Amino acid sequence: GLVFFQQVQVDTPLFSQDGVPESEVQNISALIFFGMLYTMISNVEAIPYLVIKSIIFKREVNAFAYSVSPFWLSHTVTVVPLLLLGFLAFVTCAYFLVSFSLTAAYIFYFWSIMFLACLSSYYLAMFIAALTNDQNLSLALFILTVLFLATFAGYAIPVNDVNDGWQWATYVSYVRWAFEGLMVNQWEPYGSSQDNDGQGTVLSLYDFDGFDTANSYWIMFLTIGIMCTLAYIAMRPSG
Repeated sequence: GLVFFQQVQVDTPLFSQDGVPESEVQNISALIFFGMLYTMISNVEAIPYLVIKSIIFKREVNAFAYSVSPFWLSHTVTVVPLLLLGFLAFVTCAYFLVSFSLTAAYIFYFWSIMFLACLSSYYLAMFIAALTNDQNLSLALFILTVLFLATFAGYAIPVNDVNDGWQWATYVSYVRWAFEGLMVNQWEPYGSSQDNDGQGTVLSLYDFDGFDTANSYWIMFLTIGIMCTLAYIAMRPSG
């Protein structure tokens, strides 16, 4: 927040005369993407804890001391307040220092979607830890998976420009759907091509125009459901 103090300030038109987005536009888009990515990658710190819990759980469930469903349910639910506390500590500081919008609708959408993306990444880490029971392998797989999904989020390459053989990755990447919603939330109020001297819109550069921000919610909840289900399957004893 201090490094990018008051960087989220932009004046229209958003493009220069030759059609290049102004530097402020690129700065804001980068802050949204990497801020979201930071909250997701930060879940890597939970890997050692998750692996230890998974090893203990596998030992106890094989001794008929633990049951899978209650352990899985308690672990998926009780972690939410702790994740929310850490998330709010980061976002509260960064959000106001870089001067994102102070309108209630913008704040609610920004914080809720970013937290759901963070929560999805935690459950992804939980699934990987339960699957591998190995700290080093889990760390490597988690980081590689998040970076792979982030590659197809539309920030570096617009989703429609991705090679046909990799288009499927743009649909399965929950990072893409969270980022797309956050970008529409940011840039849709800046209007049409005419408001930018006929140079188009920021959303059209990323192929995000026409996206309904409400879709990000059900996609995030679907992702959370899939990750929790996979974690449950991985926790079940083999025999």
